[in-house]
Amino acid sequence: LDPVEPAADLPGISEQEHVTADYHSTSLSLRAHPVSFYREQLRHQGVVTAGSLRYCNHGDRVEVAGTIIAYQRPGTAGGITFVTLEDETDVANLVVYKDFMEANRKVLLGSRYVIAAGMVERQGDVIHLKVEGVRSIDQELPDTKQKQRRFH
Repeated sequence: LDPVEPAADLPGISEQEHVTADYHSTSLSLRAHPVSFYREQLRHQGVVTAGSLRYCNHGDRVEVAGTIIAYQRPGTAGGITFVTLEDETDVANLVVYKDFMEANRKVLLGSRYVIAAGMVERQGDVIHLKVEGVRSIDQELPDTKQKQRRFH
């Protein structure tokens, strides 16, 4: 008879560690979004979710947090960069003007997670956030090694 070794008594991993592992292996998680683990702190700072932008009025000034998933700078956009920011509720479409992009290039291109501040622009059901401020929150959130789509 082969002796049966007892199972190792290893500590479990947290939900956040599961999500981080999911992102490392597949670039997504069905468990949660990395920003969701920071949501309570963001709420206390007055940061809204991407999903709640639909309830904002044209001209409202808000902050939204998420992970940058795509950048687009069409040749016909006059130097405007469109950034797609994702959180656990939805995506937010950010409009970044050329001068702001140049001044904040390091944060916008070098960060996975950001808080973007700006003015809501609405035209019917189309909602954008005209970015007037941005800061990295990479230190507060797990490094998921998520791939970003750059300038399509």
